[in-house]
Amino acid sequence: MPKPTDPIAWRKRRRRTRRIALAVVAVVILVPILAAAVFVARFDPNAYKPQIEQALERSLGRRIALNGPLSLALSFSPAISAENVAIANPPGFSRPEMATLQRLDAQVALIPLLGGRLTIRRVVLVQPVIAAEIDKAGRSNLSFASTAASPAASAATPAPAAPGAPAPRPGAGNARPVAIDVRSVRITNGTLSWRNDRTGAHGQLALASFTATAASSTSPLTIAADASYAGLPFTLRGETGPLDRLAKPGAAGPAWPVKLAFTVGAATLTLDGAIADPAAARGYQLRVEAALPALEALAPLLPGAKLPALHDVHFAADLADSGAAPAASGPAAFGIAPPRVSDLSLSAGKSDLGTLRPGLVLTGLSFTAPDLDEPCKLTLTGTIGAAPFAVSATLGPPAALLPAGFGQPPPASPWPVAIQAASGGADLAISGSVAAPRGLAGASLAVSAEIPDLAALAPLAGRPLPSLAQISLSGQIADAETGWRQWVRLTDIALVLPQGDISGDATLALSGALAGARPNLTASLTSKRLDLDALRAAFASPKPAAPARKTAPSAPPPPPLHVNIVPPPARLIPDTPIPLALLNAADANLTLGIGSLTEGGVTYGNVSGKLALQDGHLTLDPFGVQVPGGHLALTASVNASASPPPVALSLDAPALALKPLLAAFGLPAEASGTLQLQAHLSGAGDTPHAIAAGLNGSLGMAMAGGSVDNRVVTTLLGSVLRVAHVPAGLLGSGQSPVRCFAARLDSTAGNATLRTLLLETGRLTLTGSGGLALGPESLALHLQPSYQYGGGAISLPVIVGGTFLAPKIEPDVAGAVGTPDKARGTLAEILGALRGQPENSVPACEPALALARFGA
Repeated sequence: MPKPTDPIAWRKRRRRTRRIALAVVAVVILVPILAAAVFVARFDPNAYKPQIEQALERSLGRRIALNGPLSLALSFSPAISAENVAIANPPGFSRPEMATLQRLDAQVALIPLLGGRLTIRRVVLVQPVIAAEIDKAGRSNLSFASTAASPAASAATPAPAAPGAPAPRPGAGNARPVAIDVRSVRITNGTLSWRNDRTGAHGQLALASFTATAASSTSPLTIAADASYAGLPFTLRGETGPLDRLAKPGAAGPAWPVKLAFTVGAATLTLDGAIADPAAARGYQLRVEAALPALEALAPLLPGAKLPALHDVHFAADLADSGAAPAASGPAAFGIAPPRVSDLSLSAGKSDLGTLRPGLVLTGLSFTAPDLDEPCKLTLTGTIGAAPFAVSATLGPPAALLPAGFGQPPPASPWPVAIQAASGGADLAISGSVAAPRGLAGASLAVSAEIPDLAALAPLAGRPLPSLAQISLSGQIADAETGWRQWVRLTDIALVLPQGDISGDATLALSGALAGARPNLTASLTSKRLDLDALRAAFASPKPAAPARKTAPSAPPPPPLHVNIVPPPARLIPDTPIPLALLNAADANLTLGIGSLTEGGVTYGNVSGKLALQDGHLTLDPFGVQVPGGHLALTASVNASASPPPVALSLDAPALALKPLLAAFGLPAEASGTLQLQAHLSGAGDTPHAIAAGLNGSLGMAMAGGSVDNRVVTTLLGSVLRVAHVPAGLLGSGQSPVRCFAARLDSTAGNATLRTLLLETGRLTLTGSGGLALGPESLALHLQPSYQYGGGAISLPVIVGGTFLAPKIEPDVAGAVGTPDKARGTLAEILGALRGQPENSVPACEPALALARFGA
């Protein structure tokens, strides 16, 4: 524009032009501001609540209910607040809502919305209640899927707009989901619960506060939480990778760092490492370290588990993604791939474990494993009472012990075992393998032990042990691949100690025991020498007397009740039931052989026997032993499956040494000679008295030659001799030679007949006849003792009646003189008449011995 010639007019026009321009600018700026102010004043976000709910449902794939009022504060970072928010569960879960919130506050950045990105600068959740679930089919309610592309979502009719709200744009229901970027999350007074319907696991976490902040979607996330579980407070502090990686499964990029620290009281747990794909929880590499001053303090975190009181516990391991697919149990149940564990170490310091075993104190524990697929080492040291112990073990890969949910396959080869233990000077070694260590089945182990003094191990056993020294034990233990419930086998057993030895094999079959079938025991044991007297002396350790307890004065007894109680009849043969039902509990086949057996000061040789138990039928056939002077053979059987149970016994002892036999019955054992014993007996019943009441068979005893202590005769026949007026000092205190002794009893249905009874010593002869009723235990015997007097003999028979426990002995005067007329004199007169009779009525030994020997 050409410059005017009048400067004053030009300046006036210029000032006017500026005023017009300023007015235009003012109108352009102020009008939108005034319009925005009017819009804000009149805008009601509650009118858009249906559209907001639909947008959230398309993003999360869940029904979202905004049940409370909405409020909006507009600025360059507008803030929205919602109250009473609910997020629905997918169909089929235990409750209709997965989460509820008392209030939700969110602050959004405006500019990123122009690029289709929702940047949430701050989210505050007040009193959220979140319930995580896994149903029986393995579905998790934490899996969110957008429904924007689904046919159902596309065909859904949008909810009607609130009055006054603008109508939604056409096609808005099919809009793509908006990318969400969250910069800061804060939770106050929240509750997180979880349940797994496949495993039954459940729990609840109280979240007092939680904050997670990041400068941007690509910046590290800082986490801080204060919470409690089962009433036990804990804290979480740490830093992870960017939050946006959690929304991009399979996205490429650098490893997502993780550095977290948990603190529970004085216990700490740290995680340090990285995850390649954090959204899918795959490709993780983490170092785990824990320090626990007292393990039992964590008991509230594991309800139902009894944690040992281990102290100064340190744990460390490297966890890496194994690449296996998640399973339905273990950590994989929550979508986490099972880990591969390496560089594993566990240690513990001095710990009082008296709750597990009285007096047990652990002084050291160390467990190391380079990898779960490699052998591990375990060492233990401690004391039980005053006895120190040490255990060292090299075992197979720990992976073989983990449950199937941890993604570890069964071992391809047997799991090796090598254990060394020492205590009280004793050494124990176990070596071999286990085919199925997860179930402790399929064991094949060699066991050996050297014990200088068994009594020194009493603190380990918790009770006094016998004074057995220089014990050596070895053998093999094996069970089925399906476990000991099928069978357990001991082979090459060898036990050697100064008192004897024993070796052999044994197998216990239990395959059908759980289904009601009988277990079966098969054993074959042999011994070169066994001294029962020495073993009895070693086991006869005195027991400390129990301290007397102070008791309060007893109250006066109540007045007696006047009840007529008939006492049971006194019996010598007990009527106590024999526990024959135990014979139906198992089957057995046992073979025993002992070269030399010492019992009662007498050594027996070639002890052998075979016992068979099948379906309640017990048979001992044969059983033999070489006794001093001869051989004893025995067979026996009882059938517990029949009612009443039949019992049979057959015994043949051609020559039993008389001395130990008398000692076994508590009689003076100064004697010589052998006794021949034979028995063939049978009966039926479940008590000794019932068997005797119906006893059938014969019993014979015979002895020719030898000698016996006169006190034996006095003890056995004292009452009879007194009634027969045999002088008390006649036999003296020495020994009497025995020319012969013969006795034979034959029984039919419990009524025994004395077929013969003859005892002939140097000065005394005893004969007898009669019978015994074993049921009522009554006696009806006629005994005739005679003793040498000068050149003749005196014989006064006696009658023995009454019962076994209360015999009645009376002189048979009429039998002594021959006729009742001659018995009318006094007993002294009759004895005087008998004195001096010739010794011509003594029966011969040979017929009596032949009868007692069953004709031999």
